[in-house]
Amino acid sequence: ATGDYTVEFVTKEVPGPGGIEKIVTECPIVSQVAYEASDDDFATMPVTPAAYVLTEYVPGSSLTFERRADYWQTDPSLSPVVAQANVQKAVFQIITEPAQHTVALQTGSADVSTSIPGSDIDLFEGNPDYNVFKRLDNLTHVLAFNGSEGHPFTSQELRQAVAYAIDTTAMCAAVSPGACRPATAIGNANFEGYLEKWDDEPYYDYDLDKAKELMAAAGYEPGELTFTLLAQNDPRVGLAAQVIQAALAELEITVEIVQVEPPVFNPEKSDPTKWDLLLDATAGGDFIFSPWQLVFDQKRYDGTTSNWFKDDELQEFMDTAANEDTFTPENVDAAWQYIKETVYDYGLYSFVNNTVSVSGITKVFHDHRGFVLPGVCEYA
Repeated sequence: ATGDYTVEFVTKEVPGPGGIEKIVTECPIVSQVAYEASDDDFATMPVTPAAYVLTEYVPGSSLTFERRADYWQTDPSLSPVVAQANVQKAVFQIITEPAQHTVALQTGSADVSTSIPGSDIDLFEGNPDYNVFKRLDNLTHVLAFNGSEGHPFTSQELRQAVAYAIDTTAMCAAVSPGACRPATAIGNANFEGYLEKWDDEPYYDYDLDKAKELMAAAGYEPGELTFTLLAQNDPRVGLAAQVIQAALAELEITVEIVQVEPPVFNPEKSDPTKWDLLLDATAGGDFIFSPWQLVFDQKRYDGTTSNWFKDDELQEFMDTAANEDTFTPENVDAAWQYIKETVYDYGLYSFVNNTVSVSGITKVFHDHRGFVLPGVCEYA
């Protein structure tokens, strides 16, 4: 702190596009005196400059927010869109089972949900009592290859063989029918700098013959390889793992699936002895290079990618794409084409989030992460 209302940030390097914005919008600053005076660390009565105040919190059940009469910004023209307060009260219900979201909307106990199963969307589309809004999720679910020294997947041909052997369209149909889109890149059109031309470019389109040719070029015989696939203990992730297992069986590669809970998954994915293939997801940030940096930036992972590939050329491509002065379509495309060719991670799919509301909510507003902001929604 350099004064009552000023603070100085020190960074290791000049932030790239969006870097300063990230700092000033996502680094919370709170009153130390108020925080220490709180009996529960702001859990039930946070002190914020927001247009809403938390009035009730039932752990594991609900949170209730109400529009505050003493909101500090009295001129709406000076407020950002996310500070709108178009509804007096918003109750966030915690319902962990997606099928129950369908029931909640049908019975009137909820007005909007972002978690309706894709198989239930037909119950609401075309029904005048409801509105359905579709939004591509920020996360790209990826298959990562183990690039540690001496590992079979240090072979680019073998990585490409695996990518060609997987039918991502069939995978989407199995994992989340009606609510899934096969990846055409790592990252998607939600990110600044995404190039629409990538949607029409080949991206390891399913080709079993090509996969067999590449596997032979890598020097491996059918039946020679057995790999461990690590994944989180999630039903949809489990289905994706089974699709990969069946696909690689066509190459006579044996895949042993290991699904673990998140507290186990996070440390094990950082251990090269625990897996050969990894089902993970990447997003982060607002720009197309953000999901790439999350898995490939050697400055974050002690000189290699997150999956132990050492590639200074890749780092140079990413640094150029992420630099304020060189963030151009040409440099972004060059980085992606290199990432696609080397295929250290293979993009599989992104979920399509179906937000369903009652007809009285005429427009649903999602923030950049896909969360609904009730105060910014529009109402009949």
